[in-house]
Amino acid sequence: MKIFQRITIATTVFFVLFTWGQEQSEDILVQALKDEMQRTLAELKDEEENSGEIYFVSYRVVDTRFVSKNYELGGTVASTRGGNRTLEVDLRVGSYEVDQSNFMGRGVSNRPFSADLPIEDDYDEIRRIAWRLTDSVFKSRINAYAQKQTALANQSSTEERDPDFTKEEAFEYRSDTKFDDEQLASFAATGKDLSALFKGAADIYSSRVTTTASNRRTVFLNSEGSFVDFEEQKCQILTTASTQNENGQELRDFRAHIAIDCSELPDTETMISDVRGMISSLQTMRLASELDEVYFGPIMFEGQAAAQFMKTYLISKLSTSRPPLTANPGQFRPDRNSFMDRIGARIASRQINVVNDPTMTEYDGRRLIGSYPVDLEGVPPQRTLLVEQGRLQTMLTTRTPVDDFRKSNGSTRWFGFGGGTGIPGNVLIEPEDGLSAEDMKEELWQLLVDFNVDFGVVVRQISSPNAITGSTRGLASVMEAYKVYPDGREEMLAPVEILDITDRTLRDIVAVSEEVTQFDTTHYSGTGTNSIPVSIVAPSFIIEELGVRKVQGSGSLPPVVPHPYSEAPSIEESKR
Repeated sequence: MKIFQRITIATTVFFVLFTWGQEQSEDILVQALKDEMQRTLAELKDEEENSGEIYFVSYRVVDTRFVSKNYELGGTVASTRGGNRTLEVDLRVGSYEVDQSNFMGRGVSNRPFSADLPIEDDYDEIRRIAWRLTDSVFKSRINAYAQKQTALANQSSTEERDPDFTKEEAFEYRSDTKFDDEQLASFAATGKDLSALFKGAADIYSSRVTTTASNRRTVFLNSEGSFVDFEEQKCQILTTASTQNENGQELRDFRAHIAIDCSELPDTETMISDVRGMISSLQTMRLASELDEVYFGPIMFEGQAAAQFMKTYLISKLSTSRPPLTANPGQFRPDRNSFMDRIGARIASRQINVVNDPTMTEYDGRRLIGSYPVDLEGVPPQRTLLVEQGRLQTMLTTRTPVDDFRKSNGSTRWFGFGGGTGIPGNVLIEPEDGLSAEDMKEELWQLLVDFNVDFGVVVRQISSPNAITGSTRGLASVMEAYKVYPDGREEMLAPVEILDITDRTLRDIVAVSEEVTQFDTTHYSGTGTNSIPVSIVAPSFIIEELGVRKVQGSGSLPPVVPHPYSEAPSIEESKR
């Protein structure tokens, strides 16, 4: 039985604006924000006729304390510790039906404006900065609204436009959880120990361990009555390494250990074992044979690689997007997500179900790192069935309505140029009729017979630790792949590319495993404090036919003189 827990959150509808739970004593920061917002709504107006009035304002303060250290070969090469407090202001003029957003014009940005706040709780200074920033945002939005009204007046289209902003119930969330800033440096010594493992691996040419930890308090309030105040923690140890094979091809690998509570990182011995495994894998890869010719046949994606593939070629496409109105009809604008036109259509094998559930905190007793209590637009997240038996059911939605997607499901975790962007939290790819490990192998062997090939290909790791979208050329760069034979033999391949991945590829999945693997990763910004944690739970799967070839292009020559730490054996000596 799958064991899981969910975040319990309460939603409150506010009938009187600016109640915000005022029965509770407020700190200086919160009081300053509330007071300035009330003044903004009461007094900030534009004198021009038909220029649009403010109908929505939100303030978000993100107070971050962080520690970041880089280690190489057991020594510290960089160390940063600090903090910052940032205010973000979003403001809308017009109405929920038509405002300044979803428009591309001269000098127009739909992102919130930001400014640094003092770390100290200085009531007057917080209000002064909020006042200046709000004024700047207001002037920008008025300009955008005027340009948009002109563009709408010049449009010949008679089609009914979607509203510009969804109406959502006010939401309040407060958490008493506090994280100790001293804990941020508690696991730094582990990073040093991991980096020291490379001292005995002179055939690894470069390596680095980066430890990053942050505590973050978020305070959010808007003119609809929503109020959020909570703390979160994020910790990551990222180990990267590279070497070259005899052809000069660069070989890279990584191990990422991520937690949303530093105390929940794996124990040191587990991480040491993982990094030693990475070193061994790179050493084997230096000696791996290249694929002689292009392979066409069945491919099995196992464990982490299965989750990475799904993240890149399915999950990243499950968010709504709305092409903006432009001042010039011929002006470039972002493409519409074609998946929005395929609701009810089959986009993957019938054996695939996909659920996004940021309210879950655990899966089979293991912490999920993609949990969050409220999104960046003040909307609580929802458990959402995205794909059922291969058919697309809905998308990750924000407060930007488009087509039939008229309500947010609390998925805004990033602000792009066009506004809020839906990003998943905890993605559960649930198999239908999953097979045992032995039956998966039997399925692969049968496909080898059907395709009249001598071996199959098993992929266990895709190259990039933070890949978000697939290559425009339909390629996937694979770091760890193996030839597998029916007699059980395996031969590691030098890095390969998988060819011709399209939107149809996931429909060609012919088998999925009953066993699933949890892969913890991030969207955007890599190891930085702004990276977005995501957990993906996915089964292994077999795609009936794909093309595989060796990586194209030539590399630089390997170093002439051995690594200075020891007399490392040459590749030729290693082969003997």
